[in-house]
Amino acid sequence: MADELNHCHLEERAICFAIDIPSGLDGDTGEVYEGAVVADHTLSICQPKRGIIADRAINHVGRIHLVPLQEISVIGVDHEVTVVDSRFLQSRMRQRNFDTHKGQAGRVTIIAGSPGMTGAAVLSAMGALFGGAGLVTLFVPAQIYQIVASQAPVEVMVRPFRGDSIKEILNQQTDVFAIGPGLGSRVQDEILRLALTDERPMVLDADLLNWLAERPESLEGFPSGKRLLTPHPGELFRLAGVENYQRINITRTLARKWGVTLLHKGARTVIATPRDDVDEISLNSTGTPEMANGGMGDVLTGMTGALIAQGMDIHDAACLGSWALGRSAELITHGVTAKRVAENLGEALGELKASSS
Repeated sequence: MADELNHCHLEERAICFAIDIPSGLDGDTGEVYEGAVVADHTLSICQPKRGIIADRAINHVGRIHLVPLQEISVIGVDHEVTVVDSRFLQSRMRQRNFDTHKGQAGRVTIIAGSPGMTGAAVLSAMGALFGGAGLVTLFVPAQIYQIVASQAPVEVMVRPFRGDSIKEILNQQTDVFAIGPGLGSRVQDEILRLALTDERPMVLDADLLNWLAERPESLEGFPSGKRLLTPHPGELFRLAGVENYQRINITRTLARKWGVTLLHKGARTVIATPRDDVDEISLNSTGTPEMANGGMGDVLTGMTGALIAQGMDIHDAACLGSWALGRSAELITHGVTAKRVAENLGEALGELKASSS
């Protein structure tokens, strides 16, 4: 039967659903046995078994959907890991007062872009804008200002900076900084000091992380509880110098070592935040292989910044940002690009709000 299902899936493009767990997959370890079902979607009853969130199981599990059963106790699952779905997020969504104005809806300041990477700056700004921020200010190097200003959404305030104008950034009235997308291989010392020492919350990504990888001693000097780092696997390798790791374990270990919330991007994004009692570990459930193209992380940087600026806990913002990015991509029927995903974030967030009402 499993061979027939896989034949239909691989040869005839049939969509395969697994109930609770794909046949041939070990529910405890995630080991994949010969002939195991390759599912596009796995409907996990009550709570996911430990095996379906294992790294080795990803290509056989596909998209995880949680099917709640209120009267059945949870048995044999890893209580330290929470799968992020709409139920997880609904209680964490913040409600705006009816008289909320733009100054109360979150101020995001983004530092991004360099010659040849203007798109990263624009996509980050789009992520912040469509993530609900009230005011978005985008600082870019002066030599690309005109290009970015002509491409960014009209609601975004684009400003140039040079080495002698960093004071304007430092004096910026903002709720959160988002730094790194497309900054290039040379990051100004003033920006680096800002990222390492300023007490305001920050999302750090891309080239800012690559710079930190060259100075690993700086990774353990962040203001406590104020940083979200969002590396993809290549950036994490440069930061930590490890490979052949288990995603959940390494994310939790490094988050605690560095004292940050760590969002480890990938087909099964892991978010870890050290806590005084039990570390908070979450695993995103949304997304599609069609997201495997440039710019997705830039959108995520801006969006998570917007959520933090609106007062959301950094861990919850990372979870909601990952979920919404993946869900937005799922809602696009063909031609998934970072720009289209950013523009579609409102639909994903609207779907989430509608399901909670």
